[in-house]
Order: sequence, then structure tokens, then C-alpha cells
Amino acid sequence: MAAIIVFISAFFVRFYNLPLFPLNHDEAAWTLRSIENFDKFLGIPAACFHGYIQPFFSYLVFFTKKIFSHPIYIVRTPSAVIGAFTVILIYMLAKEMYGKRTGLISALLLAFLPWHVIQSRIGVSLILTPFFGCLIFLAVVKAIHRKSNLWFLLSWVFLGIGSFYTYQNSLLFVPIFMAISVVLRKDFSWIKPKVILLSMVTFLMVLYPLIHLQFTGKVNLPAIFYRGYQDNPFKGNIFTNIVENFKNNISATGKSLFFASRGGILYGAALQAPLLISRITFPIALLSLIFSFWRRKKSDKILLIWLGAGGLGSLCGVSFFQPRYIIVVLIPLLIFIARFIAEIFNYAAQKVFLKRKLLFFSGTFLCSGLIFTEIFQLVRYYQVAPAYPEECRRNSYGCRQAAQYLSQIPGIENCRIVIENRMTVYVYLEYFGVFIDSKTERIKSDITYYVTWAQNPPLGIEAQYSRITPVKTIYYPNGLDAIQIFEAEERNENEI
Repeated sequence: MAAIIVFISAFFVRFYNLPLFPLNHDEAAWTLRSIENFDKFLGIPAACFHGYIQPFFSYLVFFTKKIFSHPIYIVRTPSAVIGAFTVILIYMLAKEMYGKRTGLISALLLAFLPWHVIQSRIGVSLILTPFFGCLIFLAVVKAIHRKSNLWFLLSWVFLGIGSFYTYQNSLLFVPIFMAISVVLRKDFSWIKPKVILLSMVTFLMVLYPLIHLQFTGKVNLPAIFYRGYQDNPFKGNIFTNIVENFKNNISATGKSLFFASRGGILYGAALQAPLLISRITFPIALLSLIFSFWRRKKSDKILLIWLGAGGLGSLCGVSFFQPRYIIVVLIPLLIFIARFIAEIFNYAAQKVFLKRKLLFFSGTFLCSGLIFTEIFQLVRYYQVAPAYPEECRRNSYGCRQAAQYLSQIPGIENCRIVIENRMTVYVYLEYFGVFIDSKTERIKSDITYYVTWAQNPPLGIEAQYSRITPVKTIYYPNGLDAIQIFEAEERNENEI
């Protein structure tokens, strides 16, 4: 019953008032545009591998577009669903490893973790990393505990999908999986060679679309997993690059995990520290890591390898470290913290009355304190962030209002509309039934509408137009100018 309440709460906090923030640029430019070439379910368009959204998330958005018409629900419903189901999966994984109590505490911590909730409410594919991490290693643990060929085969299937079709840093699941297979090779000794061969063939079948696109020259694998502002470590001396990346990124790790200062920027300070629940999370995680390293049971080894290889990969694999890369190790860290708290309760049951009461109170105080702090931070964030100017700017605040204003102008479909970079006006224009035609010969009017951020008015256009008139200003919640719309009239031949 307690687990069901946690799961319902996880769904609620991720779906409640989902359109609170406007559609941001990444959701519009990458998520919505990734499905432009989807005309059927089968087949993966090469366009899905360009940009920052990869095919699995595009498929999810492809389905939600059949259900919803509003762009916010189209792109964010998959994220919210995946984020909520990750809470269920971490419960199943931790329960399989350490018992029901650890599973329940892990699910509670993830259900209200501000960083994970916020990411679950953004329509981008980053949220798939912890989801598939849970799926892959849940299958591995079940295969070991049940000596199940089916679960072993599924672990390879989940590995192929989760590593290559979800998010860039999910590729780290491959070396993590291989390292676990080597360290726990005795626990896999019961598997027959034909089952291993079948699993590998299935894995290659899952990767066939990507392999086909690579060999036909339609995609470039390094470009998929390394963004434009990152250096590919396989170019040049790989060992020198790895060492250099590690030196540059190591100082950011602790801060990114635990010590960043709180803030209100969606892609900034508010998301820089996934475990910034309380300062006490660092010593708890450290003590649990020491305890797990000392015991080194099968489940401990899996989490330690996952944490170690994932952390080192995030540090050494990229030249420009960003906090979101450590999401690959978020699940093992939370399970370690949950296990430490669960061990307090387990230890309390073995003691005399007074010690039992003291330990039980300590465990309850620690667990409830972390959950309460998570909820407080989450509520505070959503109270402050919608009216915070920088947050509004990063979320393209005012673009819907601008699109609605333009859509009501008579003959707007015959006008030229120029929209500044990183604005989502064009998405809302389509929602209101106005489609921008880029072919100038089909535009019948000499009127151009410029939509621009109030801080960046259009420059250098006076020479092109005989008249430039501001026609609409949209304001942030605090009253500052957010977006300005200008009407410009083309110069005729006599004026030129």
C-alpha cells in the first residue's frame, strides 16, 4: 500500500500543471522537429540522429502527437510518464537487491527529488538515462537471482536500446555492463554458450538501424554522441585526451553532485546538484559507499561498478563537463543513500528496547527530513521560478502570447514573419493555424513582422524598410519588457 501511494505521488508531482512553464527552445527545436520525417511507425529517419534528441524519445513523441494537439502536452507527456515509471523501476531494482524497505526509501527519494521532477517536466530525452539504467540492471540482477535466460536476453535488449537510442551519456552503460559481466562472471557460469550467442545476435539486431545508417553515410556516430562544443577523445592520442579531460572535470564533480548553490534557472543552478537535498546527503552517501565496498556482495559490486565506471566515463569522456552528464550514476547513488537509512531500521530491530527506539527514531528523522526537504525545495522552486525573469527568458516566456497576437492580424498568412533565434513563436503559430511560408515568391504582402526579445531589438533593418513601427510589447510577470513585435514595410523602387 505504501509503495502504491509513492507511485501515485510520483505521477501527480510530474503531471500537475504541466504547462506551468512555456515551451522552451530545446523542446521546440529538437523534440518537435525530430518527428517531422516520421510518416510511419517502422523505420528510423536519419534526421532523428541529428541534434540532441535521439530516436526512442522521438517515437514516444510521435505517439503523443496522435493523442494531443497542444505542443506542450505532445513533448512533455513522454518525459513525465518516463520519470514516474522510473520511480517504480528504482523500487523494483532496490527491492531486488536489498529488500522491500530499501526499495521503498529509494522510490520515495526519487519521487520527490527536485532535480528529477524538473527534468521529468521538460520534453527532452535526458530523462531516459535513469529509466533505462534501472531496466538494464534490474534485468541483470533478476537474471542472476533467478538464473533466468529470458532476463539475461532482455538485459541485452535493454542495453542496445538504452545505450544507443536514448541520450548521449547513456552509451556509458555498455562499458558498465561489460565490467559487471567480467567481475560477476562466476554468477553467470550457468548460462549456456548458445544463450550468450543468441543475446549478442539480438543486441546486434537492435543496433542494425544505426549500423545501416552509419555505413550508408547518413549518420556519423561520433557526431551523435559528442556535441559541437565537445572534443572527441578518440581524435589524436586517446590516453592523453582522457587524462586531460579528467583533470579538467574532476573539480566539478563534487560540486555538481552535492555542493552547488541553489538557484532558479531551469538549465542552470537549480539543476546543477542532483543530490542537493541537504548537506547531510554527502556524508550519508560516503558512509554507504564505504560500507558497500567493505561488504562487496553481488548487489554491492553491481552498484559500485555502475557508480565508478559511470562517474569516470562522465569525467573522462567529454572535454566540457556539464552537470546533467552525471545522471547516469543518479540511481546507484540514491540506492546507496536509501540503503544506509534502511540499515538503521534493520539494525534497530535487533537491539534491546531503548536502543531500538533510539535507532528507529534516528532512521525516521533522517528519512522524513530528506523527504520533507525535497518537497519544500520543489514547492519553493515552482512558486518562485515562473516569475523569475531569467527563468522566463530561458523558457521562451511570451512566445505563446506573441503567436496569439500575430494569428489575430487579418491577412497574416500573406505577411513575412521574422522570428529571433531561440524563440518558440513558430510552434505556437502552427498551433493557432498560421504556417510560416519561407518561399518569398508566395508572400503577397510587403509587410514584415519582426518578433524579438525586448533586450535585443532588431538592428540594421532601417535600410531595408521605409517604416518600422513597434506594435506589441509582452511583459514578464514582474512588469519588465519580454518580447517586442515590430511591423516593417518594404521600401518601394522609388525609395531605393
